[in-house]
Amino acid sequence: MEYIFLVVSMLSSTSRSLLSKRLSPFTSTLAGFGAVNSLISGTAFVLALVYCAAYGSFALSGLTLALGLLYAVFTVLAQLSYMRALAGGRVSSVSFFYSCGFLIPTAAGLIVWREVISPVGAIGILLLLPAFWFCGSKDVKEKKATENKGSAWVIWALAAMASSGAVGLIQKIHRTSESAGEVGGFLAVSMGASFVLSLLPLIFSGQSPKSFGMRKSDAAASAGCGICVGASNIINLILTGLIPAVIFFPVFNGGVVVLSAAAARVFCGEKMTKKGLCGMIIGLCGIMLAALR
Repeated sequence: MEYIFLVVSMLSSTSRSLLSKRLSPFTSTLAGFGAVNSLISGTAFVLALVYCAAYGSFALSGLTLALGLLYAVFTVLAQLSYMRALAGGRVSSVSFFYSCGFLIPTAAGLIVWREVISPVGAIGILLLLPAFWFCGSKDVKEKKATENKGSAWVIWALAAMASSGAVGLIQKIHRTSESAGEVGGFLAVSMGASFVLSLLPLIFSGQSPKSFGMRKSDAAASAGCGICVGASNIINLILTGLIPAVIFFPVFNGGVVVLSAAAARVFCGEKMTKKGLCGMIIGLCGIMLAALR
């Protein structure tokens, strides 16, 4: 059953990638990012409250509060870096960098928590690395077309990767602590704090969302992105306590990379190169092998 929810989370994160790409032009300034991400995180916060109300889970210890606030900081940084990278890079390329953040919690799972993985699972994880590279690489024509556009998006993508890894690590720390049962409290704090942090640049700018050219369709896209972010966060936080980190993070992130590459081709018109197709095939094989315990 946990792997069914894992697929749902992958689909939610893929949808979030597409919606973030659509909204990325608004993130050229911090105030613009605040206008968009306050709607995203605000919607995710409401979803977290609904989860808490449904399961009566409002317990909150000092550890959960501290980790929730830290989680909020890295969540906002990850979203900012991710959207800024998407403003200049392909969905598949940025997703490749972002998903490489899985290496941080995976390494921690092996070193700190002494988690084990089968030889077949290890081969699957290793296969994901070339799959990431193929999905994120450019062909010769694309390199020539973008060689004068700079590579600032790569810096943002690397920042998103580091922040994404920190988010995953905090999830794992909380789910393996004595406060692991306080999922609702953790989500409420982290999503609520993310909402407040996102609002700050907008408030200090003294501008309204309309001043950035936001339309109702953009607000709807932001809310949709928030639903995807909230759903993925809730599911992932639960799954990190059920599936070993050395399996969960590679499979989840590898799946999102492959799905994002395919979705970007369909919805964003990003052409699938031979390298991209090769990456998808290798990635799917790696995901299936990595899921074997």
